[in-house]
Amino acid sequence: MLQNPSYQRIEETLYYLTKIQPQELAPLLAARYTRYSYTVARQQLQELANTLSILSVSVTGFIMDSEWQRREAEATEQLRLHTNPQTGQNLLSVAQVATRLSLTKQKVYKMIQTGQLPAIDVNAQRGRKTLLRIRESDLPQ
Repeated sequence: MLQNPSYQRIEETLYYLTKIQPQELAPLLAARYTRYSYTVARQQLQELANTLSILSVSVTGFIMDSEWQRREAEATEQLRLHTNPQTGQNLLSVAQVATRLSLTKQKVYKMIQTGQLPAIDVNAQRGRKTLLRIRESDLPQ
């Protein structure tokens, strides 16, 4: 992360913007801008509205960007492959299990085949090639 003071202010502002509840905004603005004359308040509120509008367009452009969408789809697929949707538990690949148990992948497949180690085919409902995952909680202790 950059240590630029301007960058840090932007990060803080974005964090606080996500915490704003729309129903809390009107009283907050009213309290702030009643200290000014109506003309000054109107001008500052218009500047704020313009800034928020520009920010909205920038954010919308960012999330509609094809590279962003590709990364989002990739992250979603990785999450699907490594998380049990019913329980939220971590799912491990055969290679990960082999490494954790100091076994070969072939030995792990044999344990699955003989029922010693339960496995889930995460592609079963998608009609794709079998892709086995093992719940972390199912690993032998």
